[in-house]
Amino acid sequence: METIKVLIIYRYISLVVTSLFFLFGDITQSIYTKAFIITSISIAAIVLNYVYFSIWDCRSKVGLLILIETIGNTLILIPSGGINSPYVWYSLNTLLISSVQFGKKFVWLNLFIYLFGSTGLFLVLFQAEGLTLFTNSKNLILSLILITYAIQLLIDYSQKIESKNTILNATNQQLILANNKIKDSINYIMYLLQNIIGQRGVRNFILQKTVHRMV
Repeated sequence: METIKVLIIYRYISLVVTSLFFLFGDITQSIYTKAFIITSISIAAIVLNYVYFSIWDCRSKVGLLILIETIGNTLILIPSGGINSPYVWYSLNTLLISSVQFGKKFVWLNLFIYLFGSTGLFLVLFQAEGLTLFTNSKNLILSLILITYAIQLLIDYSQKIESKNTILNATNQQLILANNKIKDSINYIMYLLQNIIGQRGVRNFILQKTVHRMV
């Protein structure tokens, strides 16, 4: 559960940061529109974080929730600026969760939905030119691809370390059990020796008394 706690903390931090950039970045949208979008995303984030924490051990439910959140985030990107929206960075949260819970294919599928879903709907709704939009956003798209790849490398490395730590902890537990058994064996041997020495002492005492009387 430590992993999901770290992810939830990151989700809240990324929500605050991207909301601030959205609030003070785009001057073409009214403050009411921004307030509505920020409030909607914040409420959704609180609910989703609670649900993620509750169902973290069930991969099938987590996968379904990631899909729902991905679609929701894609729709949110459209009124907030499309692929150039600050919330595209908040959308990386689902990539992180996908990397932890699922394989690489799921992560790249998630990124594909964000890039082509938000861009395609933005082109249809706002009748923008695809080539112009791609040209203006190519550096951002490349950054997202590289960040996604970096996330996978970091998650893979983290999981390998976690696996090794699990093996080390299991080995340490076995060593502790073996050490306790050795201590128990030593204590038992000492107990037997004390009994043997005690019995010999009694015998020697009786023998000395007997000899003394005979003399």
